[in-house]
Amino acid sequence: MSEKGNSVPPLSFEIERQARIKRILAIQACVRGTVRVFAEWLRSLVLRSTHRLAFKRRIYSDICELQHFDDRMLADIGVTTDRGAQFDGQIAAVKAQILSRANLLFLL
Repeated sequence: MSEKGNSVPPLSFEIERQARIKRILAIQACVRGTVRVFAEWLRSLVLRSTHRLAFKRRIYSDICELQHFDDRMLADIGVTTDRGAQFDGQIAAVKAQILSRANLLFLL
């Protein structure tokens, strides 16, 4: 009799175990990739929201500051005197956006 080697062919349960391990590793890699992409998307969403919120707060602050000036001071800096309706509408819109975004950020 001739010897072909000392290696024994793997049993069926060993093949199944190795296949299960490889399948688990592949699923884990997919899940990690999906979670990483989702986390990057969520981070960019939050950053954009906070930047927009800061910008809107700055506008709101500037509008409030301009409302304290009288017509002569406004004319000196080049702002028209018909500011009542325009600023009041902008302030209401900005306040609503700030509050809604602050509530959304609070939920995150």
